[in-house]
Amino acid sequence: MTGEFNGFLVIGALWFVLTLITRAKGKVSRSRQPGPPSYSRPTALPSRPDPTQQEGLRLQMVLGDLRRALEEAGQAASSSEEPIARSRQSQRSDSLEMDSEVRSMEREREREPVDLDDEAAGIEAGRIQAAAARNAGRKSEAKQPTAPVQQPADHTSASGYSARQLRDAVVWREILGPPLGLRDEREG
Repeated sequence: MTGEFNGFLVIGALWFVLTLITRAKGKVSRSRQPGPPSYSRPTALPSRPDPTQQEGLRLQMVLGDLRRALEEAGQAASSSEEPIARSRQSQRSDSLEMDSEVRSMEREREREPVDLDDEAAGIEAGRIQAAAARNAGRKSEAKQPTAPVQQPADHTSASGYSARQLRDAVVWREILGPPLGLRDEREG
């Protein structure tokens, strides 16, 4: 027990000493460089960018072209706003559309009431008659008990096994079954 405790003390002392050394080293390096901390220079990009970088550059170019085109269109529209308004008014007057009128395409039709009671009554009467006929047949059968029919017993008995077949079955069970140490007591 004391050996384990001594091991922890030694490890703790080493950690404490190493922490003090790294802190002192950091303070010395900071005092030597009064200016801003220097960063390592980033590594140069490879001479040929990978496909994702190439796609990104193409997208930037397309977006830049689109932005320029939109700015030019905005400037052209602001300078020639009056001719556009006049052409729109002339287009409206030349339109072939009539004044819009809202009409409902649904028409309300008067429907004659349909009486299905007669049909339903006929169907119900037919079902009642069918049920009565079915039940009448059962009552007549229940009154006359019939003797059960003897069926011949074809191939229903189990065939006996020879001593050799039983011996082979036990051998194969030993070969294919689990080891004796892993068998349950219930298995036998």
